Amino acid sequence: MITLIIGMAILTFFTRALFILANDKLRLSKNVTIALSYTPPVVLTVIVVTTMKSIAQSDGSLLELFVSFSSLLVAALIVYRFRSLFMAISVSLIYYLIFKVLVI
Repeated sequence: MITLIIGMAILTFFTRALFILANDKLRLSKNVTIALSYTPPVVLTVIVVTTMKSIAQSDGSLLELFVSFSSLLVAALIVYRFRSLFMAISVSLIYYLIFKVLVI
């Protein structure tokens, strides 16, 4: 099982690193560039929807609701203040994970 996880991590790393390393040499078509521009809003939407779903299906734990709702609030404040979806996604996920590990 550990071998499978490590293998998938290596595969994921190289498939993503390929696009980063070949950035200067890789020319994407206009349609692909337009499609990729929708990625950050879609990811943020998925985070919001799954968080709202976990809040709705919560067992009533007030602490769990606080962590879920506050991570949404952090993301919303970052988008409002910095207008950066990437920063909002990154910071709100880190915030959620830290609270999930340390508090719950």
